[in-house]
Amino acid sequence: MRRIAEYVVNAIMDAEADQLCAGGVNSRNGYRERSLVACVG
Repeated sequence: MRRIAEYVVNAIMDAEADQLCAGGVNSRNGYRERSLVACVG
């Protein structure tokens, strides 16, 4: 369940960043893959 939530949140954040940067593939200067770190409980 945690991995599904992590995937969904990362996909939403990527989509928002692409939208803000006019959807260009290389337009996000300094972009690197990031993962969500969340503690539950």
